[in-house]
Amino acid sequence: MNTPTISQYAESVCHPYGRFRTLGEPAVERDAYGEPLLYAGGNAAVFKVWLAGRPYALKCYTRPGKRNGMLYAYLAARRTPLLCEVRYLPEELYIYGPDGEGAWYDTVLTEWADGDSLGYAVRRALHHRDTERMAALSRGFDAMVAALLSMPWAHGDLKPGNITVGTDGTMRLLDYDAMYIPGIDAPGAPETGTPQFNHPSRNASFFSKSIDDYPAALISAALRTLAADLSFADGADLTDSLLFTPPELFARRSERYAKALTEAARRGDAVTYRLLTLLLSPTPALPSLGGIIRFATDGNDALPAGNTAPEPFLRNGAWGYETAGHETVPPLFDTALRFTEGLAVVETGGFRHFIDPTGHTAIVGSGYDHLKPFRSGVAAVRRAGRWSCIDRQGNPVESPSDNGRTGIPEAGGEENR
Repeated sequence: MNTPTISQYAESVCHPYGRFRTLGEPAVERDAYGEPLLYAGGNAAVFKVWLAGRPYALKCYTRPGKRNGMLYAYLAARRTPLLCEVRYLPEELYIYGPDGEGAWYDTVLTEWADGDSLGYAVRRALHHRDTERMAALSRGFDAMVAALLSMPWAHGDLKPGNITVGTDGTMRLLDYDAMYIPGIDAPGAPETGTPQFNHPSRNASFFSKSIDDYPAALISAALRTLAADLSFADGADLTDSLLFTPPELFARRSERYAKALTEAARRGDAVTYRLLTLLLSPTPALPSLGGIIRFATDGNDALPAGNTAPEPFLRNGAWGYETAGHETVPPLFDTALRFTEGLAVVETGGFRHFIDPTGHTAIVGSGYDHLKPFRSGVAAVRRAGRWSCIDRQGNPVESPSDNGRTGIPEAGGEENR
């Protein structure tokens, strides 16, 4: 007998007596027309069923994966809040063919994840112009990605539709068939992810722990951009994508992307700026992503001990800061100067700002053409060719005298880059 169709699965699920080997008689949830509630994908149908008063997702395959048994055995033995509890049930459901003959088929039973999909939650926040909700979704996604990147496995099809948002804001992953699992031999990726969220060069041969890097960076950058300004979604179709699509990005046809990059640099949001630059990476693996996401979620709230100021370092074309050889701020900046009087000048996308030793923007300097390091409590700044001074709060002040000399650079003086 050939692999069953969705309608054949539905017939057995709707008439469960004697059809299930171990589950008994699960009750399928039905819609307003009495039809079974199901979600059809490219290789399976998922039915919502009830067992002992609890809802579950019953997955039935129209194209069964060869490694499903090993994959789900691995997941069942390693519980994590990122995933729903899942059981692989070999030869669980009996399906009759057109000739009256039948056979047993494998299924997967997963706890039903309550909550909205991330995609729906984003569209709802936009509909209500809810900036706080969008910011919470951005933080929640980054927290989930930080946990995901610390795992030995990878999801394989990271997208808003495969992420559920609980009532407490916690996010969990759905649909595990495309996962990379260490130690499970595979000739290549069983799936290559959804094109709207994946690097154009991703193919079946790219199958490693890094397969989630690019979609994670894209979704994080999009959510952070929206959290800063909801109007970025105006005119965008977010049904099957999220603000940026790889084909447009790599064709350099996305005005929205160019504007988002400029605005992130202008407001001193180095994390969003660097995530956006990663979206044009020549490869789908993004080795720097983990450090950026950890910094975005955990931050660096502890100031250096004693008088030790972080020192700038360069890695892969971007500048970060380290203290005693320990990275305290990941490479986020296009240029970075040393700290003076507790603040340092950094540059992203042509805009200069002052950061504190934790890496957070202390003074937004986008209104100036140039900034110089602090000296005697003030910093020289230039706007429209004219020099003046600001204090540590960014307020204009008179230039202090130094043995009769002004703290403002002379015309044509050193820029102190």
